[in-house]
Amino acid sequence: MAAFRTLATVRHHGMVLTDCEFEAPLDHDRPSEEKLSLFARAVTSAAKAGADRPWLLFLQGGPGFPGPRPLANSGWLKRALADYRVLLLDSRGNGRSSVVLAQTLARRGNARAQADYLMHFRADSIVRDAELPAQEERWPALYDPAQLGRNTVPCVAAVYAEDMYVPRGLSEQTAARIAGCRVWLTNEHEHSGLRASDRVFDRLVAVMRDEA
Repeated sequence: MAAFRTLATVRHHGMVLTDCEFEAPLDHDRPSEEKLSLFARAVTSAAKAGADRPWLLFLQGGPGFPGPRPLANSGWLKRALADYRVLLLDSRGNGRSSVVLAQTLARRGNARAQADYLMHFRADSIVRDAELPAQEERWPALYDPAQLGRNTVPCVAAVYAEDMYVPRGLSEQTAARIAGCRVWLTNEHEHSGLRASDRVFDRLVAVMRDEA
């Protein structure tokens, strides 16, 4: 299990925010070697702080951006907190997690060594990082891969047809693993659509309810 610790918990604007830090291996296939420090912020509705609600994991687009730092209970987050606890992850290389800067990269040696290091900061490693908080016994599991295939609850995913970071095919294959998942395929928004417009979250809810 990853070394996991709570840094601080604060309340503001009707939210409870808990800052957490945990370790992840640089190379998940070599878990005993070099480690990275990862930061995440758990957000719950103060009115429902004691409720056992499922987790919603938010992975910030980018590349190069940390998880959101909510200053108010508004927009898509307000809607999400009505049904979920939200985990905002600073993906490896960003924010308060172990960062990659020109200065830190230079310490890795020549161009080949630097490239090998950066190979561990791709999306596949970030996804495996996101699985680590699920091992924390004080929290319910973020998800059960086998259960996704037996899903019986409404589910909808936005697939950005012209996403410059995530291939459309990969997005559609991932959504297909979730039983009953509906896909909203759109070219109206770019990779950061959810962050840029509240209408994206509203559209997802409408698709789920057969209203769009």
